[in-house]
Amino acid sequence: MGGQEEISRQVGEQARTDFLRAEAFALPVVLLLLVLVYRRTVAALLTVAAGLLSVLGTLAGLRLLAQFTEVSTFAANLALVLGLGLGVDYGLFVINRYREERTAGHAHHDAVVRATAAAGRTVVFSGVTVAVSLCSLAVFPFFFLRSFAYAGVLVVLTAVAGAVLFLPAALGRWGRRVERPAAPASGFWHRTALRTLRRPLLAGGGVLTVLTAAALPLLAALRTARRTGTAPGNVLARHRRDHPPRSRRSRRTPCRSSSASPPTRAPTPPRSPSCPACTGWTRRAGPTGTGTALPPRARTG
Repeated sequence: MGGQEEISRQVGEQARTDFLRAEAFALPVVLLLLVLVYRRTVAALLTVAAGLLSVLGTLAGLRLLAQFTEVSTFAANLALVLGLGLGVDYGLFVINRYREERTAGHAHHDAVVRATAAAGRTVVFSGVTVAVSLCSLAVFPFFFLRSFAYAGVLVVLTAVAGAVLFLPAALGRWGRRVERPAAPASGFWHRTALRTLRRPLLAGGGVLTVLTAAALPLLAALRTARRTGTAPGNVLARHRRDHPPRSRRSRRTPCRSSSASPPTRAPTPPRSPSCPACTGWTRRAGPTGTGTALPPRARTG
């Protein structure tokens, strides 16, 4: 089977399969990295839980939107990537701030309140910035780009809600199992942060240049519509395009006129005017201005 509808169906099924495969691979890797960063399993689990809540909330919102408008299946992949990324990012803000407040000598309850007030402001500002930037995708006349805008805004809203609502509640319950003595302010990242703060324009301009150069090859993807060539090689519609079935009439049927005998040429009159046989030859003008030689008529009597 082939055609545009079959291509869309098979590409959608492949996207759902890739989503499940990516989720099964990403979650253990992210959890392991968070355990190495936090040095506490509970803190890593809370951060991953905030990311999963963002992913699940986004998928539920997309399911509701699909009842009223067209939503691309690739929006689920964006929900997974952004949900885990923002969940981990905002979780690091809140939990590290909580640890700093506890190290400063504040009580458990007061540390949760102060951490939410300080880090929550940063999380909300970052979320609004990301959501506004993703809303620009909604102006394009392509439904899959609008789907990315829907998914992006939902991911940001659920990630911010998880950071300022779920994490403070979880820290109030399991905060003492998250605590860890603060590391001294030294090391590579500390020195990098200090150098960046001393020269913000130079650092920001360099990062922007690198990101722009990395994004230039992807501009062509915005102008590429869904077609058979974008599907993986194991999709049936792609295989059908690359290996079309042979026609039963593999040989061309010869033209009927090819079997006809070639047209005969008119007799050419003798060139010598003094020849007796030339007597009686005449020339008749044709429709294109050419002449046709006619032999002499046979004499009778």
